[in-house]
Amino acid sequence: MLDVLRHAVVITGFVFVMMLVIEYVNVITSGAWRNRIIRNIFGQYLLAAALGAIPGCLGAFAAVAMYSHGLFSLGALVTAMIATCGDESFVLLAMVPGKALILFAALFVIGIAAGALVDVITGRRFTAQVLGCNGLEIHEEFQDGFFDFSLFKQQWRECSAARGILATALVGIIIALVFGQIGPHGWTWVRVTLLIATAVALFIVSTVPEHFLEEHLWKHIVRRHIPQIFLWIFGVLVAMY
Repeated sequence: MLDVLRHAVVITGFVFVMMLVIEYVNVITSGAWRNRIIRNIFGQYLLAAALGAIPGCLGAFAAVAMYSHGLFSLGALVTAMIATCGDESFVLLAMVPGKALILFAALFVIGIAAGALVDVITGRRFTAQVLGCNGLEIHEEFQDGFFDFSLFKQQWRECSAARGILATALVGIIIALVFGQIGPHGWTWVRVTLLIATAVALFIVSTVPEHFLEEHLWKHIVRRHIPQIFLWIFGVLVAMY
C-alpha cells in the first residue's frame, strides 16, 4: 500500500503541475488560448493525438490536465489515451523503429476516429457534467502584477497560508525526488522531467499575484480538482495491484 500511495502522489503531483501551467498560460494570455482550443473540436483531437504520441507519460498527463480544466472533451481525452504508448515508446523506437513509427501513426488515426465517436455518443457536455466545473475563468480586474518583480518581496513578507502550503509542498516534492524517496529509481528521463516540472510549478507559486494564487490555484485546482484526481488514481492503482 505504501508503494501504491507513492505512485498516486507522484502521478497526482504531475497532473497538478500540468493543471497549474495550463491555468497560468490561460490567465496571462487573457483566455485567448483557451477559447481557440474550445472552439475547434477537430483541433482538440489533433492536439490530443499529438500529446499522446509523445514518448513517455508527459503527453498523457497534459491531456488529463486539459480534460480536468474543460479544455478537452471526453472524446479528446480518449484520443490521447489511445494514441499513447507511454514509456514503451522508447523500447519500441530502440528495437523496431520502423514498425514503431507505423504503429504510432496507426494509433494517431484510430485515436482521432475513436474520440470523435465517443463525443457523438456521449455529447460534448459530458465533461462539464462529470467534473462539476465551469472550466477556466478570467478575472480581468485582477490580471495585473504577473511580471511585477517589485511585488515579490511584499508578497513573501505577507505570505498567505495558501502560498506557504503550496510552496512547502513543492519544495518537499523536489527534495524527495532528488533523494529518490518518490519517483523512479535512478536518474531516468522520468525523474528529470518530474524535477523540472515541479521546479516550474514552484516558480509559478512563488511569483504569481495573490488573487491568482487564491482563486485559481488554491480554490480551483487544489480544493476542487486534486482530491478527486488523487482518489481516482489511488483507487485505480489499488485495483491494478
